[in-house]
Parts: sequence; C-alpha cells; structure tokens
Amino acid sequence: MSAIQQVSFQECNAQFAKVFKRVLEDHEIISVAKEPGQAIVMLDAKEYSSLIETRSYALTAETI
Repeated sequence: MSAIQQVSFQECNAQFAKVFKRVLEDHEIISVAKEPGQAIVMLDAKEYSSLIETRSYALTAETI
C-alpha cells in the first residue's frame, strides 16, 4: 500500500475529476483536509472492501 497523499479541500473541490482519477486509476489513497482535525480519506471501493475483509478475518482469527 502506498503512502497517503494529502490534498486540500479547495484543491479537491476545484479538481475533483483529477483527484477521482488518481484514486481509481493510479490507486492512490488521498486524504482531503478541510481544517485541522477535519479530514476524509478517499480510496477505491475495491481496496476498501479488501481492507474490511482483512479486518474481519483478523478479528475472527483472534476469537478462535
């Protein structure tokens, strides 16, 4: 997994199509910050599903 790239809210808003392409086609994980302490993370839905599946598997393995 690559490092999380930082993008400001203003940049994301102005160039959403480019940011979206970076996430989908270049498989970047992008943190969008509006203010300090207010951020979201954008990642491909398949990558998100994989992370959730891995987390669920790890939690299940811990209870065995």
